[in-house]
Amino acid sequence: MINNKTLLLLLVIATTLVGCSSSPPSGAGGASYTEQLVMSLFRQNPERALAVADSAVATGNITPRRGQYLKALTLYNGLGQYHKSRQMCLDLLAEKAPAQPSLADSLTTAGTHILLASIGRSLGNDIEVLRHATEASRLAHQLRRPAEVSKMAGYIAEVKQHQGLTDEAFNLLQQTISQLRDADSFEGVNAYFSLSKQLLHLQIDEGQYNEMLPVCQTMLNRIEQLHDHPERFVVPENLDLADYIDFARGQSCAFFCAANALLGRKAEVRRWESEMQRTQWSKTLDCDRMMMTTYLAIGDWDRLDSAFQRSEDRTTDTLSHNYLIILRNKSIAAKRRGRTAQALAYLERAYTISDSLNSRQMQQQMAELSTAYHLQEETEARQKETMARQQAETTMCLALIAVACAIAFALYFFYKRRQTTLKNKALVRLIDEQNSNLAPPYPRTPAPSNSNLAPPHPRTSAPPRSVCKNHVADPSAFDRLNSLIYDQQLYRDPLLDREAVCQQLGIDRHTLNQLLNDFADGQSLPAFINKVRLNMACKMLRDEPHRPIADIAEAVGFNQRNFRTQFKNAYGISPTEYRQNM
Repeated sequence: MINNKTLLLLLVIATTLVGCSSSPPSGAGGASYTEQLVMSLFRQNPERALAVADSAVATGNITPRRGQYLKALTLYNGLGQYHKSRQMCLDLLAEKAPAQPSLADSLTTAGTHILLASIGRSLGNDIEVLRHATEASRLAHQLRRPAEVSKMAGYIAEVKQHQGLTDEAFNLLQQTISQLRDADSFEGVNAYFSLSKQLLHLQIDEGQYNEMLPVCQTMLNRIEQLHDHPERFVVPENLDLADYIDFARGQSCAFFCAANALLGRKAEVRRWESEMQRTQWSKTLDCDRMMMTTYLAIGDWDRLDSAFQRSEDRTTDTLSHNYLIILRNKSIAAKRRGRTAQALAYLERAYTISDSLNSRQMQQQMAELSTAYHLQEETEARQKETMARQQAETTMCLALIAVACAIAFALYFFYKRRQTTLKNKALVRLIDEQNSNLAPPYPRTPAPSNSNLAPPHPRTSAPPRSVCKNHVADPSAFDRLNSLIYDQQLYRDPLLDREAVCQQLGIDRHTLNQLLNDFADGQSLPAFINKVRLNMACKMLRDEPHRPIADIAEAVGFNQRNFRTQFKNAYGISPTEYRQNM
């Protein structure tokens, strides 16, 4: 399991990242110094650190949210007041977040979730650890902080272990460690070190003692690389690299001691313990807690009792997960030494504390759920209000757009209609001028109004009169053709063809073609007849405005369908448009 020293470093790094990203009003230099001062004091003089944080907020060197986070961090790491620190974090998350949070605000939120996950670990609350570690991992991924993502993966793996999902925990840890094996940043090295320690604790619980030794050696190699080549790593300004290396080297040696003790190698235990004693970390509470496993394994009861005594002296909160571990270790040690009554007493105290912790956890969870419920209600109410306002604004905008489009369409429609009307009137005038030029030079009887009147000429099968092939076109012959077409109204016959015209005129096809070529601009007979039909149709459309167009089409020798097509092709407008624009 990850110890408190590792958690401290994790929070220091998260705090440093937020501090480096913030830009307080008084200037980067003053804010950086103030935050560094708080971070340097919260372990040795936490009361002073709290006062400095309040002063920094009052002078504007750091934001109120940042100050509250630093105070919660100090309460947790400096004073061991887990519950008060947890409540401050929850209050911080319950505050209304900025509409557009800055990078510093986002990092503070992520750091708060990390701190809550750490507090949950200290209180043995797996549900809280999993929830906040997952959220912190998500935020860290959005902020592109791979080191924090890896550390939260370690938290989640620990919860998996508590839930009995050991294989999943092993896979998650090994996969994450392999991704950090070649990390060239300090955050990556620290994450690698933390997860390796967690893997070692899991190996101890599963009895994989031989597999611990290569992990310990790799950890020590990475620390020595950091010591020999510090220029390759970007170290946070408020972190003492020498102190960190001393701490990491001491822990690596302690794990070597534990692995060799569990394998029964007492000589190796003494050698690595001697190496560990050269570090300042050997004088800390974390060292005593880690060495308990070693002393239990080799049966060094004197050193074990001394470690128990130092641990109890340094533990201010006797209703905590840390003190529960001390009592369980003392019970195990007493049992191995044959002191059954003493082991039972320690175990009963441990159960009492465990029950109290569980009860407190339930109360905390209920209070947290209640707070979350009310916060969710307020959030939903604000969201509904915002959505209603946005929908109203959207509806108004769409309505205005629709009105504008309707007006524009109406103006465009009337403009196009006006243009079309003017164009059609001009076409009608042009058509009338063209048709006036087609009138024959002699008077004609008007066409009867009865459209059902049969064509006046009979259809006979008599052959045409013989005409010489060298016959020259005679204008009088073309006058007879005009008279035949107009006066006798042959154009009204929809079946009128070349043979019928030749029979009526008593000429052959060649002579008819010569007449049309000389006096009708070379038109074919069907084109000539169609022009006459269309000319008469225009006259009837003008003179008989109420007569149906279908009747007019039939009266001039068209059917209704091809009348409109022929009229449109000839004049560019339909019969209806012609009549409307006369």
